[in-house]
Amino acid sequence: MITMIEVTHGIYGAWRFAHFDHTGMTYFDQSIEGFWKSFFAAVIVLPAYIVLLALARDSQPEAMTSAPIVRVVFIEAIAYVLAWVAFPLMMTVIADLLDRRERYIGFIVAANWSSVIQVAVLLPAAAIFTASGAAPALLLYIAVWGAILAYAWFIAKTAMDLTGLAAAGLVLLSVIIEMLIDGISSFMIAAG
Repeated sequence: MITMIEVTHGIYGAWRFAHFDHTGMTYFDQSIEGFWKSFFAAVIVLPAYIVLLALARDSQPEAMTSAPIVRVVFIEAIAYVLAWVAFPLMMTVIADLLDRRERYIGFIVAANWSSVIQVAVLLPAAAIFTASGAAPALLLYIAVWGAILAYAWFIAKTAMDLTGLAAAGLVLLSVIIEMLIDGISSFMIAAG
Protein backbone atom coordinates (compact mmCIF):
# COMPACT_ATOMS: atom_id res chain seq x y z
CA MET A 1 0.00 0.00 0.00
CA ILE A 2 1.29 3.43 -0.89
CA THR A 3 1.43 6.13 1.77
CA MET A 4 0.59 9.81 1.46
CA ILE A 5 4.26 10.64 2.10
CA GLU A 6 5.31 8.46 -0.86
CA VAL A 7 2.72 10.13 -3.08
CA THR A 8 3.88 13.56 -1.95
CA HIS A 9 7.53 12.70 -2.61
CA GLY A 10 6.70 11.37 -6.08
CA ILE A 11 4.69 14.42 -7.08
CA TYR A 12 7.24 16.79 -5.55
CA GLY A 13 10.05 15.08 -7.51
CA ALA A 14 7.98 15.53 -10.66
CA TRP A 15 7.40 19.18 -9.69
CA ARG A 16 11.17 19.71 -9.32
CA PHE A 17 11.66 18.21 -12.78
CA ALA A 18 9.06 20.66 -14.11
CA HIS A 19 11.48 23.37 -12.99
CA PHE A 20 14.27 21.57 -14.91
CA ASP A 21 15.91 20.75 -11.60
CA HIS A 22 18.06 17.60 -11.79
CA THR A 23 17.64 17.03 -8.05
CA GLY A 24 14.03 16.00 -8.68
CA MET A 25 15.36 12.48 -9.13
CA THR A 26 16.32 12.29 -5.43
CA TYR A 27 12.67 12.46 -4.36
CA PHE A 28 11.66 9.28 -6.19
CA ASP A 29 11.72 5.82 -4.64
CA GLN A 30 13.83 4.07 -7.27
CA SER A 31 13.46 0.59 -5.79
CA ILE A 32 11.36 -2.12 -7.41
CA GLU A 33 8.70 -1.38 -4.78
CA GLY A 34 8.82 2.31 -5.72
CA PHE A 35 8.47 1.29 -9.37
CA TRP A 36 5.18 -0.51 -8.72
CA LYS A 37 3.92 2.20 -6.38
CA SER A 38 4.56 4.88 -9.02
CA PHE A 39 1.72 3.40 -11.06
CA PHE A 40 -0.59 4.82 -8.38
CA ALA A 41 -0.19 8.01 -10.42
CA ALA A 42 -2.66 6.40 -12.84
CA VAL A 43 -5.30 6.50 -10.08
CA ILE A 44 -4.56 10.15 -9.35
CA VAL A 45 -4.71 11.09 -13.03
CA LEU A 46 -7.86 9.09 -13.84
CA PRO A 47 -10.48 11.74 -12.91
CA ALA A 48 -8.71 14.37 -15.04
CA TYR A 49 -8.36 11.85 -17.86
CA ILE A 50 -12.11 11.23 -17.78
CA VAL A 51 -12.73 14.98 -18.03
CA LEU A 52 -10.26 15.23 -20.93
CA LEU A 53 -12.12 12.41 -22.70
CA ALA A 54 -15.43 14.20 -22.17
CA LEU A 55 -13.96 17.43 -23.57
CA ALA A 56 -12.56 15.59 -26.59
CA ARG A 57 -15.84 13.73 -27.14
CA ASP A 58 -17.64 17.05 -27.72
CA SER A 59 -15.47 17.69 -30.77
CA GLN A 60 -15.70 14.15 -32.19
CA PRO A 61 -17.61 13.13 -35.32
CA GLU A 62 -21.15 11.73 -35.03
CA ALA A 63 -19.94 8.11 -35.21
CA MET A 64 -17.89 8.63 -32.05
CA THR A 65 -20.54 10.45 -30.03
CA SER A 66 -23.38 8.10 -30.95
CA ALA A 67 -21.58 4.96 -29.72
CA PRO A 68 -23.22 3.29 -26.69
CA ILE A 69 -21.68 4.58 -23.46
CA VAL A 70 -20.92 1.05 -22.20
CA ARG A 71 -18.85 0.40 -25.33
CA VAL A 72 -17.02 3.72 -24.95
CA VAL A 73 -16.25 3.12 -21.27
CA PHE A 74 -15.04 -0.44 -21.90
CA ILE A 75 -12.76 0.53 -24.80
CA GLU A 76 -11.43 3.66 -23.10
CA ALA A 77 -10.72 1.69 -19.89
CA ILE A 78 -8.64 -0.82 -21.84
CA ALA A 79 -6.89 2.01 -23.71
CA TYR A 80 -6.11 3.74 -20.39
CA VAL A 81 -4.47 0.64 -18.96
CA LEU A 82 -2.56 0.05 -22.20
CA ALA A 83 -1.34 3.65 -22.20
CA TRP A 84 0.12 3.09 -18.73
CA VAL A 85 1.86 -0.21 -19.49
CA ALA A 86 2.86 -0.13 -23.18
CA PHE A 87 5.70 2.39 -22.88
CA PRO A 88 7.23 0.84 -19.72
CA LEU A 89 7.15 -2.56 -21.42
CA MET A 90 8.76 -1.15 -24.57
CA MET A 91 11.38 0.56 -22.43
CA THR A 92 12.59 -2.76 -21.00
CA VAL A 93 13.99 -3.55 -24.44
CA ILE A 94 15.13 -0.01 -25.24
CA ALA A 95 16.93 0.37 -21.90
CA ASP A 96 19.00 -2.69 -22.80
CA LEU A 97 19.68 -1.36 -26.32
CA LEU A 98 20.84 1.95 -24.84
CA ASP A 99 22.89 0.13 -22.18
CA ARG A 100 20.88 1.89 -19.46
CA ARG A 101 19.20 -1.07 -17.72
CA GLU A 102 20.27 0.27 -14.31
CA ARG A 103 18.38 3.52 -14.97
CA TYR A 104 15.15 1.92 -16.21
CA ILE A 105 13.32 1.81 -12.86
CA GLY A 106 14.14 5.41 -11.95
CA PHE A 107 13.08 6.61 -15.39
CA ILE A 108 9.71 4.87 -15.28
CA VAL A 109 9.11 6.10 -11.72
CA ALA A 110 9.89 9.69 -12.81
CA ALA A 111 7.77 9.35 -15.97
CA ASN A 112 4.80 7.96 -14.04
CA TRP A 113 4.80 10.67 -11.38
CA SER A 114 5.34 13.36 -14.03
CA SER A 115 1.99 12.44 -15.57
CA VAL A 116 0.30 14.07 -12.57
CA ILE A 117 1.98 17.40 -13.38
CA GLN A 118 1.31 17.01 -17.11
CA VAL A 119 -2.41 16.44 -16.65
CA ALA A 120 -2.66 19.27 -14.12
CA VAL A 121 -1.32 21.65 -16.77
CA LEU A 122 -3.11 20.11 -19.76
CA LEU A 123 -6.63 19.98 -18.31
CA PRO A 124 -7.15 23.75 -17.91
CA ALA A 125 -5.68 24.41 -21.37
CA ALA A 126 -7.96 21.78 -22.94
CA ALA A 127 -11.00 23.20 -21.13
CA ILE A 128 -10.20 26.74 -22.30
CA PHE A 129 -9.67 25.55 -25.87
CA THR A 130 -12.88 23.47 -25.89
CA ALA A 131 -14.94 26.30 -24.41
CA SER A 132 -13.49 29.01 -26.62
CA GLY A 133 -12.19 27.47 -29.82
CA ALA A 134 -10.59 30.85 -30.55
CA ALA A 135 -7.09 31.19 -31.97
CA PRO A 136 -5.51 32.39 -28.67
CA ALA A 137 -6.94 29.32 -26.92
CA LEU A 138 -5.48 27.09 -29.63
CA LEU A 139 -2.10 28.79 -29.24
CA LEU A 140 -2.28 28.22 -25.48
CA TYR A 141 -3.13 24.56 -26.02
CA ILE A 142 -0.23 24.13 -28.46
CA ALA A 143 2.15 25.93 -26.07
CA VAL A 144 1.10 23.63 -23.21
CA TRP A 145 1.75 20.58 -25.37
CA GLY A 146 5.15 22.01 -26.28
CA ALA A 147 5.95 22.49 -22.60
CA ILE A 148 4.82 18.93 -21.81
CA LEU A 149 7.09 17.55 -24.54
CA ALA A 150 10.03 19.61 -23.24
CA TYR A 151 9.29 18.33 -19.73
CA ALA A 152 9.21 14.72 -20.94
CA TRP A 153 12.47 15.32 -22.81
CA PHE A 154 14.17 16.65 -19.68
CA ILE A 155 12.98 13.65 -17.67
CA ALA A 156 14.26 11.19 -20.28
CA LYS A 157 17.58 13.02 -20.60
CA THR A 158 18.11 13.25 -16.84
CA ALA A 159 16.70 9.95 -15.60
CA MET A 160 18.23 7.83 -18.37
CA ASP A 161 21.43 9.94 -18.62
CA LEU A 162 21.04 10.34 -22.38
CA THR A 163 22.07 12.84 -25.00
CA GLY A 164 19.45 15.37 -26.02
CA LEU A 165 18.84 13.57 -29.30
CA ALA A 166 18.39 10.15 -27.67
CA ALA A 167 16.01 11.67 -25.11
CA ALA A 168 14.01 13.24 -27.96
CA GLY A 169 13.80 9.78 -29.55
CA LEU A 170 12.29 8.35 -26.35
CA VAL A 171 9.74 11.15 -26.20
CA LEU A 172 8.86 10.57 -29.85
CA LEU A 173 8.43 6.85 -29.19
CA SER A 174 6.14 7.61 -26.24
CA VAL A 175 4.02 9.96 -28.38
CA ILE A 176 3.78 7.39 -31.18
CA ILE A 177 2.65 4.69 -28.74
CA GLU A 178 -0.01 7.01 -27.27
CA MET A 179 -1.22 7.99 -30.74
CA LEU A 180 -1.50 4.35 -31.79
CA ILE A 181 -3.48 3.43 -28.69
CA ASP A 182 -5.72 6.47 -29.12
CA GLY A 183 -6.22 5.79 -32.83
CA ILE A 184 -7.10 2.14 -32.30
CA SER A 185 -9.51 2.92 -29.46
CA SER A 186 -11.20 5.67 -31.51
CA PHE A 187 -11.54 3.28 -34.46
CA MET A 188 -13.05 0.59 -32.25
CA ILE A 189 -15.54 3.05 -30.75
CA ALA A 190 -16.56 4.43 -34.15
CA ALA A 191 -16.74 1.00 -35.81
CA GLY A 192 -19.62 0.10 -33.49
